[in-house]
Amino acid sequence: HFTHRENPLVHSLLRASHQITHLNLIGCSYFNDYDVEEAILRPLANTLVHLNLSSSGIQHPVIHSTILKTLILQRCINLCALNPESFCPSLDVLDLSSCPVFNGEGILDVESGLASFCPRLSTLNLSNCTGLRYMKIKFPTPVNVKSTIGDAVHGVTSTLELSDPTVSARLENIYLSKCVLLSNVTI
Repeated sequence: HFTHRENPLVHSLLRASHQITHLNLIGCSYFNDYDVEEAILRPLANTLVHLNLSSSGIQHPVIHSTILKTLILQRCINLCALNPESFCPSLDVLDLSSCPVFNGEGILDVESGLASFCPRLSTLNLSNCTGLRYMKIKFPTPVNVKSTIGDAVHGVTSTLELSDPTVSARLENIYLSKCVLLSNVTI
């Protein structure tokens, strides 16, 4: 039975201020899902608009925030998925680049997952997510995609299917370079 021990850095940081709008905790590899969900997002729910947890120890967090606009989780080597119970209606930028075991479960494997999680998303960066094999993105409002499927996919033929390429909406940029296992993208 695992008992969570409160992270002293998070505790002292949050005691100092509940008015934090931008929080960069890059390289805090000992941060886990509980630290993000309960010790950071809950107390800062009314102020935090930018959160960078790159290179942290998160694996499958539930991200809930009604005002968060930028979420950066680059190089989180244990991040396999974002929990489908996550909800960030104001999120504009989601950067999951260089998360080697991220496989898209939860928000990218069901058509309405990403749209339910962050309906106002304009930029999605999945570059160098070497564990990503497929993704489905379906927004309830029309989508205008300026997709960047960059750098060679190393012998794998990727397909990009647009539900209706003539419609317009919020999602503008999808970055998928060096997703070496990605073989099917449905938008």
